[in-house]
Amino acid sequence: MFRKTYGYILNHPTTTRGYWGDWYYKRRYMMVLRRLLKLCESEDATLLELGCGKGFYAKYLQERGSKCSYVGCDIDEKSIKSAYRGDRIDYVKCDVQRLPFKDKSVPVVLCSEVLEHLTSPYTTLEAITRIATETFIVTFPEESLLSTFKDGHPEHVSTIEKKMVAELLSSKGSRGIQISHIFSSFIPCGVLEFLHFPRNNLTQAIVGTIDKLLKKTIPLTLVPHKTILIEAEAPA
Repeated sequence: MFRKTYGYILNHPTTTRGYWGDWYYKRRYMMVLRRLLKLCESEDATLLELGCGKGFYAKYLQERGSKCSYVGCDIDEKSIKSAYRGDRIDYVKCDVQRLPFKDKSVPVVLCSEVLEHLTSPYTTLEAITRIATETFIVTFPEESLLSTFKDGHPEHVSTIEKKMVAELLSSKGSRGIQISHIFSSFIPCGVLEFLHFPRNNLTQAIVGTIDKLLKKTIPLTLVPHKTILIEAEAPA
């Protein structure tokens, strides 16, 4: 079912049709971005993003007046070449499982929706705790219900457990660990994409209303997909 109803995630049809894909992930984007704006207000701030893709977060920060320095790294050379360019923005092509950054070298580190694509996610998480000097933000999906039916995302090679993440961070001396749940839309956006259901102000309002109703009535354990966001202070 996942490959059929949510297959648009792999093919990115929203880049050509502009329907429901970005709306589906809007909650996660906005929660991460609000935190980054607070952490990256100063010109002295530097943000390192692991698995940056085409620099979505770099673009957002600059559009909203952030003066921080940004370094994005990704293993995909095509993404790096076509990534957003701007003042004080740099990109590095590298494998995030073999980071070329020194310990205690970057104030803020972001790793959003990357760990589940790695064969050694917890090793990368340990590296993040060493590199960051102030704060880091990590997000990853929780798909326990989908996994039960063996219907997980075909590109997710590792299952990340929030309890194990919290325990690892604590063992490395991270402080102020905050864990948040971000609910993806309960409306099957992949089906809406498949049916070419247009996205405009009216249809978004209708879907949003249904979505809020479902959030109030469906138990947390039955939510097929949600995002875990963990923010923590770097070890002293």
